[in-house]
Amino acid sequence: LRERFRPKDFEYNLRERLFQLKQHGTIHEYVSSFQDLMSQSELDISEMEKRFYFQYGLRAETSKKVKELSPRFLHEVIEIATNFEFAHYGGLSPPSKRGPKEDWRKSATCNNCGQFGHIKPQC
Repeated sequence: LRERFRPKDFEYNLRERLFQLKQHGTIHEYVSSFQDLMSQSELDISEMEKRFYFQYGLRAETSKKVKELSPRFLHEVIEIATNFEFAHYGGLSPPSKRGPKEDWRKSATCNNCGQFGHIKPQC
């Protein structure tokens, strides 16, 4: 039934989505999204391929830690990544590398009139 209603290139598109999946939130959110995509596949995916897709989407520092330990199975990758993130971030998303966003208009000085709050094209 699924085969009848799915697009012909469903499995290919699914692999693309796995490759494009990136961790933006917590490790648990990423694991959940990854497992959701994996559950949609009807083809066998090797452990190496699962590891590649999962590890590729992790944050750089988490992926590096996983690579150092060279796990063979997806469940080991998930365990290593989860433990690493909990040890470093307490299960939360890491803090943003950017400081608080500053409104550039507050500190902008017009080169035309010398006043604060705008720039020359708006003068």
